[in-house]
Amino acid sequence: MSSLKLLRAMTSHFKLLRVVTNHIVSKSTKHQENELTTSDSNRSSSKEVALRLKTAAETAIGSIGLGYDLTEDLRLKYCKGKSPESRLIGIDDEQVRDILIPGGILIQNVSKSINCDKGERMRFSSDTLSFQKMSEQFNQDVSLSGRIPTGQLNAAFEFTGSWQKDAANTKSLALDGVFITLYNIKLEKSQIALRDHVKNAVPSTWEPAALAK
Repeated sequence: MSSLKLLRAMTSHFKLLRVVTNHIVSKSTKHQENELTTSDSNRSSSKEVALRLKTAAETAIGSIGLGYDLTEDLRLKYCKGKSPESRLIGIDDEQVRDILIPGGILIQNVSKSINCDKGERMRFSSDTLSFQKMSEQFNQDVSLSGRIPTGQLNAAFEFTGSWQKDAANTKSLALDGVFITLYNIKLEKSQIALRDHVKNAVPSTWEPAALAK
C-alpha cells in the first residue's frame, strides 16, 4: 500500500516537473522570439540610418558648384538647381573615384576634384553684439561686405520681418553653442572656375543705365 502511494506521489511529482518544464520551454521560446524581433528591429533601424547618411552625403556632393540665394538660408535644400547643368562652377565628372565618408559610407563615382575631410566638434561663443555688428560678422563669414543681413542670419535668429524693423526692435544678439561637423565635402581650390554660361551672363562693366535697358 505504501509502495502504491509512493508511486502515485512520484507520478504526481513527475507531472508537476513536466508542467514546469513546459512552462520554462514556453517562456524561453517567447524570450527568443522577442530577441529575434528586437534584433530584426535593430537591423532595420541601422539600415534606415545608413540610408539616410548615404542620402545626406550624396546631397552634399551633388550641391558642390551650385548657387544659392543670399536672402534665404544657406542649407543644402536651398541650393538653386539639382542637376549638374545647374552648376555655376565647372567640375570634371569624367575623372571619378569612390570616396569613404566617416561612418563607413561609400559613395561611388565622385569627381576627383571633390574631397572629404573629417569634421570636428567645437564650442563657439560670440560677443554680445548689436544687430548691425552681428549681421556684419555673418557677412564676413561668407565673404560679403556691409551690414545688410543675409537669410542665414534671419534663419539663425528667426527674424521674419524687414531687416530695418528687426534691427530697430533688437537690442543685442549673441551666439553660444556646440557645433558638430561630421565631415567636410569641398572642391579643391585649384579646380574652382566659373562655367562659360556664368561668365557670359556677367557684364564686363558696371553701367546701371545700360543694364536697365
